[in-house]
Amino acid sequence: MNISIEEYKDYRKGRLSSEQTQSIQDYLNEHPLERKSLEGSILMEQIPEIDQLWSRMDAKMDTLIQAEVPVADSAPAKKKNNLRYISIITGVAAGIAILLMMNPMGTKSLSIDEYVSPYPDVLTDIVRGDVAPDDRSDITTAMSEYRSGEYAEAYQSLAELIKENPDNRDLAFYKAICAYEIGKYEEGLQTFEQLMDPEAQYAYDDGAIWYAALSYIKIGKDNKAKELLRDISAMDHYKSEAAGILLERYDHIK
Repeated sequence: MNISIEEYKDYRKGRLSSEQTQSIQDYLNEHPLERKSLEGSILMEQIPEIDQLWSRMDAKMDTLIQAEVPVADSAPAKKKNNLRYISIITGVAAGIAILLMMNPMGTKSLSIDEYVSPYPDVLTDIVRGDVAPDDRSDITTAMSEYRSGEYAEAYQSLAELIKENPDNRDLAFYKAICAYEIGKYEEGLQTFEQLMDPEAQYAYDDGAIWYAALSYIKIGKDNKAKELLRDISAMDHYKSEAAGILLERYDHIK
């Protein structure tokens, strides 16, 4: 399976179908190095000076080669010229390495929205037994809205379902995600905090803890956000890579 940069961006932004999202997620979980490569490519795009840097390096190489390498036919001279080429290339590579070490991710602000991909829909195919039969078609409608990114509509649909099914935690979980997506961060956070509690033993606590971290960022509770990001990055979690990047570049988050 080959995943392009554009496909990966669509995956992270939730633009793919639930089947495509699940397929890519499963593949990346099995191939963590490919996930690192894709994340690295996206981060390189975020360094605003990268194109100018390579252009300047190309121009400098041409200048140095023309100015420093004389024309010579003898074997010793050719060997000396080759060594000079190698020295120039090594110097350029060292300069790039130092630049990236000093400023590995650039100074551009980082949007956490780049790292948000909607949690997969698990309700459409598996309707919970504690939901009244008459409400099952309404769940299908609500989750269709959710998958389409119509979060305000899905929020209202799920809110109506919860009135009839107040103890259904899956409905509450997806309603909280919709709340996050429409800017009701503190409302959604209350649900995420409840569901990520180990005592809750919630099946999708991995999603709850991730969205809780994002919510803490959004409302400015930096210490709590960093604590959860550290926990997630150390876990066998589907967002461990993203959590590590957000933690590393936390001061650049906008």
